[in-house]
Amino acid sequence: RRDPEEAPGPAAPATVRPAARSPSDGATPVTHPLSHGRASSGRMAEDPWRDRRLPESMREELRRPLGPVMSGADAFEAIRTAPCVVAVGDACTADLAARGREPDVAVVDFKTKREADDALGARVRTIGTKVLLAASPAATLTRDVWAALDEAFKSGERVRIEVLGEEDLAALAAIDLAPEGTAVLYGQPGEGVVLVWADARAKA
Repeated sequence: RRDPEEAPGPAAPATVRPAARSPSDGATPVTHPLSHGRASSGRMAEDPWRDRRLPESMREELRRPLGPVMSGADAFEAIRTAPCVVAVGDACTADLAARGREPDVAVVDFKTKREADDALGARVRTIGTKVLLAASPAATLTRDVWAALDEAFKSGERVRIEVLGEEDLAALAAIDLAPEGTAVLYGQPGEGVVLVWADARAKA
């Protein structure tokens, strides 16, 4: 699998940074690290603490979908009986919920195509019974996102992760951390929805 490179600099505990917008009421900041001892077959999970920044040389490569691109309707049919579903992106999350399948884990940043979308944000704020916050600048996959996803999969609740920044790369961490058999959906701008099944092949 294509991984962003590690961001330089010393490791620091996962914290939620201040943001211009106010997070949803009741949101829980992620303030703890991932367990270094957690077993995982994914390469990226060998040291899930590390921030990873997407280098310019890989940006074009990572624009290519990691799985089949399909319409929202086809994606809904494909994951209808999945034991666990992760949706990354506001439009993807809202579309799936509108079709009758609220994701078990939703990762949102209240933006569409990097522009704030208040109407869509209002819709996704109704999704989930537990809310976590994670900070992640553009083109970066941070330890905050790793920690939030790890907690979400362990919680047994429907979780909405609100990203302060951008959630672009969260699908990579979701695929790596998700239990096998999980369906991970994310938007492919201008094309549709990408579906990746979190199996040994996707995690390799």
